[in-house]
Amino acid sequence: MRLDPDCVRNILMTVEETSSVDTVVSITPENYKDYQKLKEYEFAKLAYHLRQCELTGFFFQASCDYDFAYTILDLSPKAHDFLANIRDNTFWNKVKRKAAELGTTSLEMIPQIAAAMLKAQLTGLIG
Repeated sequence: MRLDPDCVRNILMTVEETSSVDTVVSITPENYKDYQKLKEYEFAKLAYHLRQCELTGFFFQASCDYDFAYTILDLSPKAHDFLANIRDNTFWNKVKRKAAELGTTSLEMIPQIAAAMLKAQLTGLIG
């Protein structure tokens, strides 16, 4: 399956909006459509991207059972940093365009592209 950066972003935003110190996020085949940002996806696609987020280190204490029901305690600092850089829709679209120009949808490269683009904007403001 191809990686869909928008799906990853929507997963991360959902976990950020839903988790708290005393609330874990549970995303299952039965309840995923209860989450506004996730209901547009088929569960197989969502499960794939949840696994990719976990493997990339975007989650803090996540588990998956045999039915692909995910329980996520929180986002990792890496995911929080990434979201802080791509929260704005206009900027996110610029990042996706730049990634497409570079020919990548890698979950290692897209956060780096976003950070580099933001740094370039900040340099222009400061420099």
